[in-house]
Amino acid sequence: MSEKPAKILEIEDIYGVNFTEISIENLSDKGFNVSYSLNNRNEIIGLKIKKAELHRVLNLDNFINLETLDLSNNSISKIENLDKLVNLKNLNLSFNGISKIENLDNLPKLEKLDLDVNLISKIENLDELKSLNFLLIAFNSISKIENLSQLKKLKILHIYENQIKKIPNLSYLSELHSLELSSNLIQSLSDLKPIKKIKKLTFFM
Repeated sequence: MSEKPAKILEIEDIYGVNFTEISIENLSDKGFNVSYSLNNRNEIIGLKIKKAELHRVLNLDNFINLETLDLSNNSISKIENLDKLVNLKNLNLSFNGISKIENLDNLPKLEKLDLDVNLISKIENLDELKSLNFLLIAFNSISKIENLSQLKKLKILHIYENQIKKIPNLSYLSELHSLELSSNLIQSLSDLKPIKKIKKLTFFM
């Protein structure tokens, strides 16, 4: 007998709409209330809530098998309420108002983190993301490439459109094969040390 396919919920461009499986009500500047009418929440592996004017990350503690969470294009200012999502592999928080990378320590399976277009000024608190392959952090206010030494599996680093002036030694990122640095304040690539598996380097001032 074939396995029952896991459910994937996608909610986009919502403004107080009620769904048969998930009900989202009272989206406003003061927050929102989320009630779930699902009996099989542990079957859901993907959830997208985009362009919904969310001001905080949902409490999804009961979605224990969630692998993909997309909360892009909202008004979220803080990374929170992710501690129970230990199976999460793909997290998209791009196009929000996040100013600090934090509260990601309990995501050991996370492979892709998208923080493009936020208000982040420092790369930090990523040491526990041992499975991370993709880090997308373009269009922020980062001035320094740092705190990546524990990301031994990192393959893709997009950090263009920031305020970076100097490239540090990144040779410890032995699996890195794509590095995008365009539109920063870098004047020279002379400090860029050889990276064993690098295949794509994008740089223009």
